[in-house]
Amino acid sequence: LTNGVYSMGPAGSNTRGLFGGGFQAGPVAATAALQQINYVTMQSLGNSQDFGDLIQGVRYPAGFSSPTRAVFAGGRTNDPAPAANKNVIQYVTIATTGAAQDFGDLTYSGSGGVYAARAVSSSTRGVIGGGVISPNYINHIDYLTISSTGNSQEFGDLNATVTHAATMSNSKRGVFAGGYNPAATNAMSFVTISSAGNSVDFGDTTSAATAPSGMSDSHGGLG
Repeated sequence: LTNGVYSMGPAGSNTRGLFGGGFQAGPVAATAALQQINYVTMQSLGNSQDFGDLIQGVRYPAGFSSPTRAVFAGGRTNDPAPAANKNVIQYVTIATTGAAQDFGDLTYSGSGGVYAARAVSSSTRGVIGGGVISPNYINHIDYLTISSTGNSQEFGDLNATVTHAATMSNSKRGVFAGGYNPAATNAMSFVTISSAGNSVDFGDTTSAATAPSGMSDSHGGLG
């Protein structure tokens, strides 16, 4: 990456991977949520490159994508103080470089915002679930049509309150696995991305994990 950072939001196409937001632990001057977006070219090796900036720097945003757009939703900022959750949705066109644009806002029942939600997506729709509306862990799910702009809409509820879950998806199903609520959990549930409704129990991970990561080849998932 262009600098040491954590709690970025991930997104990508079959040619590029993008990482947006995050923050650097350390002195007070370095703890503000970052606006930076980095990218890598999947088929090459090497350091990431600068893509542009988010409209608003956020840490712990939910990141997801279609083949053409990367979207970063929600997050938390402490610049200016005090720290606050955000409901902003920002997007970029993956094949280009440049600053993010405003997509709309998360609904999250009219809250001031959410952070550490996680997302799954198909080529047309992004689904954002869980997270923290300070001081509470939540199970709310929102969705949006990635090719459009506008506020997200209510999808349903996760079967457990959770934050920092691992997510993975193919074109039909999205899985939320593990996370924190406020203890490490091994619960897994799934949603059908093209529909709306509450998540359905999938099973359990082999061990509880606080902030796992997930990936998928469209046939199976790893957490």
